[in-house]
Amino acid sequence: MKKSIAVITAALLTLSGCAFESADNTAASGAQEVSSSPAIAEVNSAATEIALEIPENPDEPRREPPQLQVVYSGDGLASCAAMTLGTYTWDTGDSVICVDSIGAVACAAEGYISAVVDLDTAAENEPKINLYGGAEITGAQLFPLEGGVIELSFTPDGVITVPEDIYDGVVCVSAKFPEGEADYFFMVERTLTDPKKPPQLRIFTGDIGFSMTKGAYSWTYTNGDETITDTTDFGSPWNLYKRGMVTPDLSVRPGESLTVMLPEGGEITSAQYWTAGDSKHSLEFSGRRVVMPQEEQSVLCSVTVTMPAGTCDYLFSVNVGETASSPAYEPESTID
Repeated sequence: MKKSIAVITAALLTLSGCAFESADNTAASGAQEVSSSPAIAEVNSAATEIALEIPENPDEPRREPPQLQVVYSGDGLASCAAMTLGTYTWDTGDSVICVDSIGAVACAAEGYISAVVDLDTAAENEPKINLYGGAEITGAQLFPLEGGVIELSFTPDGVITVPEDIYDGVVCVSAKFPEGEADYFFMVERTLTDPKKPPQLRIFTGDIGFSMTKGAYSWTYTNGDETITDTTDFGSPWNLYKRGMVTPDLSVRPGESLTVMLPEGGEITSAQYWTAGDSKHSLEFSGRRVVMPQEEQSVLCSVTVTMPAGTCDYLFSVNVGETASSPAYEPESTID
């Protein structure tokens, strides 16, 4: 199985050389970070006890920078996600706390960054940082996963601009508050136009499109003068389905025809469905359309799409029944 991020040497989070007035302050700052390191775990444990003693009073000075969110769109929906807090210096009123984090790419490699913005589906003036708590952006940088750093432009109201030739990386946003300064991380990607990966494709029920899960693929691209072919194998599609790694989960009618949004030069060359680990059956398909099974049951579907740069299997699950209503779009219930 191919990893999209190379092996990266990552140091544990450490406290910087700033002075601390008490051991309590040291522990409270350590609570901001998550690590399997025994030393960090001890700090977190101590911080939990200390946090219980802090009064819940909005007039009390903040003990650490506030959580900031990045706002973006995707699949027609407006979304926001909490950015990961990195290095910061913070004046609590009775002491100055300094925390030094690992680097942006190392933070991504360790799985600490959950906010991901798809630049191919983001709307105009996105991504945008949700500024509050007196926050003011003082800088923005992008760290490509293959190394290096790129300075990004930004607006006072929080709009970050990423160059169109950037396909993935980690954005570091530096913010200034009345109490101090802090860095925040979020990741960016381009699921439709990144030449190094098969595009993210969507399957439509009516006029509603859902992103399918990418499975095994073979993909050829150029890197300078070098031609590279990546071949991945994520194991059995059924195993991915049983582990809850296949989305979307659609409700369809028996024999319903679904449409795959194919890229230029792409065509469906194979389609199957599974009702159990070894129970694979052929799905009828023609052009962009795939016909669902006639029996009422829950199944895993796989559509193989051949494109100029290679092939990719796209997975999705369906509940075949007489009532077709995708759970994500059911109307909210009301109480009379």
